[in-house]
Amino acid sequence: MKGFRKKVLLKVNATYPEGNPLPTTPPNVLMSLPKLPEQLEYRIVDKNLILRDVQANIIVDFIPNAIQ
Repeated sequence: MKGFRKKVLLKVNATYPEGNPLPTTPPNVLMSLPKLPEQLEYRIVDKNLILRDVQANIIVDFIPNAIQ
């Protein structure tokens, strides 16, 4: 179903839902965060900051309500 988004389960080692958009992280936020190895990326989901393993498509860690 086009446009349908599955809820992202905020849990370490949870799979990021296949087909869900991967929201970008604004440059001003990225500048204030530690640089990551190339296999990891920061993503913002709702108000939460997640650390995602790109190849495995899993949530490595997250900070709930990190974005106001």
